[in-house]
Amino acid sequence: MTTGGKKKWMVADARFQSTRTGGEYLCFLNANEEDAAVRMAFLFGEKKAPIEDVIVVVKAQTTRHLALDRSSELGGISLPEKTAFGIVLKSDIPIVVQHSRLVSIGDQEVLLSSQPYSE
Repeated sequence: MTTGGKKKWMVADARFQSTRTGGEYLCFLNANEEDAAVRMAFLFGEKKAPIEDVIVVVKAQTTRHLALDRSSELGGISLPEKTAFGIVLKSDIPIVVQHSRLVSIGDQEVLLSSQPYSE
């Protein structure tokens, strides 16, 4: 199986609104034959210190969808609502990362998805 992917990913525009108005998600694809440990840092504006060393595991040859509004999926940390932030992700092996935002307005929903910068 071709594994593909990169070890470092960056999302410049993330924002945890609230579960009532949508959601913010990170989606991981690990096509490798070993588990991937992904270390995340959440960076905020000038007045808030980063939240660093949040680690998630993506099992071998699986996908994982991480809801950023669920502290249980982030090792117990809670991201502040209605606050813009960036995310730096570093994996110990190459993976693929996708960033998605679900926006709900009334009875309408829009899913925005992007491929973060990688190197």
